[in-house]
Amino acid sequence: MRDMDGDRQMDGPWGSLEVSPITIQAPAELLRLKFDFSRPMFTEIVWNLSVSNRIELKVVLEEAGFSKVQVEELLMRASWNSETLQWVIKPTDGFVFGMDNRIRGKFYSRLVEFANNDGIKYPIRFFYRSMDEWNDDSNLKLQTIALITKLVLPIAGGFVLYDQDLLLNQVTDRVEYGKLRIALSGTRGLALSVKVEHRKDIEAVANYWGIGDHRVLVEPELRAMSLKSAGGKIDVIRLLPRFARVRLNTFVYRSEFSPRKGVEYDCVWTAMNFFNEVPDDRFSTDDREKLVEALTTAIPAPNQFGDLVFLLNKDSELVHACNYIGANIVFTKNGATQFAPFVFAFMQDVMASYGITNSADIVYRRLSYAGPTQEVGKTGEGGKEQFSSLGQIE
Repeated sequence: MRDMDGDRQMDGPWGSLEVSPITIQAPAELLRLKFDFSRPMFTEIVWNLSVSNRIELKVVLEEAGFSKVQVEELLMRASWNSETLQWVIKPTDGFVFGMDNRIRGKFYSRLVEFANNDGIKYPIRFFYRSMDEWNDDSNLKLQTIALITKLVLPIAGGFVLYDQDLLLNQVTDRVEYGKLRIALSGTRGLALSVKVEHRKDIEAVANYWGIGDHRVLVEPELRAMSLKSAGGKIDVIRLLPRFARVRLNTFVYRSEFSPRKGVEYDCVWTAMNFFNEVPDDRFSTDDREKLVEALTTAIPAPNQFGDLVFLLNKDSELVHACNYIGANIVFTKNGATQFAPFVFAFMQDVMASYGITNSADIVYRRLSYAGPTQEVGKTGEGGKEQFSSLGQIE
């Protein structure tokens, strides 16, 4: 883990919270489960466009700003996929590298509207003030850094890389390939600690972090810190319920990543298990929606430790779930993949990762009982048929 910029202090009912941005990279051993570092792979670049005919396809390309010659080249490489009902364009690596970044940004913002463009829809985000800062941490060769710098686009708070596969295609040295895989796995996280002053009344802070039976675990440490002659700091990881505490800033256990039909250890499984001692795997199954509804209550805004935050797309479909910590910070796992770590993150960063820009697309709920869900969800009564009803605050 590596600091990315200065610390900050945020006061509220959670106490005096000190926040330090960090980067969490996947271990090489984990990445090797999927990627063979000894034999760099080549991935064909594919763009999928949901338009009905070649005339509409041409219009999309022209509106993105491609030249007449570029449009003709892309149309020659386009074919119709009768299964997905999309036009498929397979540009050469040289074409994509030669794209003007203004066109790249405009065209990719259109591609994310179409299905089957996950590489574009979920790009790699670098939360650094400059790419030079990221380069200092990467330990990559200068020629590799030059390639990355050419492909990244500036965004609020950092940079974004859409063309990960294109970049990896250029690296044939196995050692450099491994280093690049690790560097690109970096996820922004936050290191949090609560500052406790000497002789300070810790009742209110203990009430905030000690929801339900959890207070008996957090109060002793808060009080002990207040009795120190100079006060002290408590890492927030020690204030978390067991499920979140043992997973923060780590990646999923191999036993918790079983990509088989009907089982998904994703953001919903993570958020709903927040207060559990051991995972409730009912939240990893296809029929978990009704149980989520049954065990939670709609709230207008999150103001309590562990509150549930749901992000919805424009069709009111759930795209992400996480838990409110405080100070606009959440506990989150951004994706079902085993390469997505459990982290603290600013809510605006999570929203940006999922393309959510409107607060109307966020729904807040709270567990009816802040404790093991296995104890209160046995009947399953009270649930609603459609998960989209989460979008309706009662």
